[in-house]
Amino acid sequence: SWSGPAFYELNNRLIQKGEKPFPSFHFIGFTTVGDQEFTVRNREGMVNDFGEHAMVDPFNPKWREQAEKKVKELTSLYHGVPWLVGYFVDNEINMRNLTRYLHSTYCRQELVQFLQSQYKNNIKQLNKKWSNDDQKYQYQDFSEIGDNIPDQNPSPNAEDDLKLFVRHLMETYINFTVNIIQKYDKDHLIISNRFALGTKIRALGEIGGFVDLFDKYDIICTN
Repeated sequence: SWSGPAFYELNNRLIQKGEKPFPSFHFIGFTTVGDQEFTVRNREGMVNDFGEHAMVDPFNPKWREQAEKKVKELTSLYHGVPWLVGYFVDNEINMRNLTRYLHSTYCRQELVQFLQSQYKNNIKQLNKKWSNDDQKYQYQDFSEIGDNIPDQNPSPNAEDDLKLFVRHLMETYINFTVNIIQKYDKDHLIISNRFALGTKIRALGEIGGFVDLFDKYDIICTN
């Protein structure tokens, strides 16, 4: 997927000489926008990985704005270019344990709104569902959850709701990346993040809860 910039120049030279260009791809790198300024964070403020492998907070409006600018500039190079097969959106994003990395500002805000919708603004219902014989949750209102996300040894039901939110987070990231590329280039394929999944067991544990969402891409790639 790193054939983009180099092959763009090479293919132009080949075409000028009357030779056939190489079918090629271009890597966008949505997670690299902002150089980790927009990544998800844990309760200690740490990112979940480094460089292009860290997951972004897709609810951050500044990330969206800068990502759109990057896509608009990049795709302008390929309007009407037949040798470009398509765009890789990202590379080997770390998607493990994302329920522990929901403390970035906009992630927290979205989580509160998500749970409010899930429980129809009834905090007592949430407390009752999340609590069990070993753990009691006593939030007074949903805003308290943003400051005290139960990501350390949560009850099974609380963990399930956090996983549901991670699914919502991934769907938001996927929809944004696909829609913003299609907005500026409808003529080339869109390829998913290049998954580095290792064993089948690891793959199921990492993306099993939301792998179906990636069917919005034209091609799904594993590395």
